[in-house]
Parts: sequence; structure tokens; C-alpha cells
Amino acid sequence: MRETTLRACTDLQALGGAYAEQIPTLRALIDGRTTAVIGDDRWHTPARALLAVERQRLRLDVTLM
Repeated sequence: MRETTLRACTDLQALGGAYAEQIPTLRALIDGRTTAVIGDDRWHTPARALLAVERQRLRLDVTLM
């Protein structure tokens, strides 16, 4: 899993911008430098940020009424 994440970081760096901004947090996760308190969902913030950027890029954001 570590090698896959490192490859993903390389790809994110190539994309730049909001994608590359998540690299330090992803590296902290794979290096075990991120604490995960039970019930604290902040550890998956980089994934949520990347999903949001992709949704925006693909124009998938739909406003619910």
C-alpha cells in the first residue's frame, strides 16, 4: 500500500495545484505521523479534498434543494 500511495503522490505532484497540496498530509499518513483518535475523522481529510477537486473538475457538483 505504501508504494501505491507514493506513486499516487508522484501523480498528484505532476497535476499540481489543489492536487499537490494534499501530498504532505498523505505522506504523514503513510509515515505514521498522523494520530487517529477514535471518533476523529480528520485523518481522511486529504481524500475528501481530492474527491472534491475531482468532482469540481468533472463538473459533478450538484446542489441539492
